[in-house]
Amino acid sequence: MNIRLGAVIVGLAVSLAGCSSAPSRPPFKGQPSVEVNGIAGDEIQSRFSVNCLDGGGKVVQSSQFSLTCATPMGSSMREMMFRALLTEKYASNPEITVQLAWAKLSAGKMKVTATAWLEHQNAFGKSTRDSLDADATKYELQGALDTFKKNVETEVLSKK
Repeated sequence: MNIRLGAVIVGLAVSLAGCSSAPSRPPFKGQPSVEVNGIAGDEIQSRFSVNCLDGGGKVVQSSQFSLTCATPMGSSMREMMFRALLTEKYASNPEITVQLAWAKLSAGKMKVTATAWLEHQNAFGKSTRDSLDADATKYELQGALDTFKKNVETEVLSKK
C-alpha cells in the first residue's frame, strides 16, 4: 500500500472519530472580529506583538493598522499528518500565520479582525499559502479575540 494512501486513511479515521463526539456549531459567518473599548491602535500592536513572541512566534510584519505573526508547526499528530499529506518531501516546516488588523471606529473604540493561514516553502523556493477558513479555526480565533477584549476592558475599568 502506498504510504501516502495509508496516511490518508489513518487521517480520515482519526478526524471522523473526533467529529462524531464533537458538539455541532452553526457555520461561522464572516471573519472573526471584535470591537474593543478603551484602547489605542499602538497599544493593540504592542500587546499582540508580546503575545506573538511569548507564544513562540515571530513578528513577520507590523504596521500602524496590522500585525502578522508566524509560528512554526509543532509535532502533534494533526501537524505531522498535514506535513505528510500536503507538503513536498523537502519542504520547509509549515508555519501557522495569523494576521490581525484594526481600525478606529470612534473615540476610544477599535475594531479588530483576524485571519489565519498555513505557509511553507518547497525545495525550489516557491511559497505555498493555504487559507485556514474552517469554522473550527474561525471559532478559535474569535475566542482569542473575545478573551483579548475582556482583558482590555477589565483593565480599563479597573483604572477608573
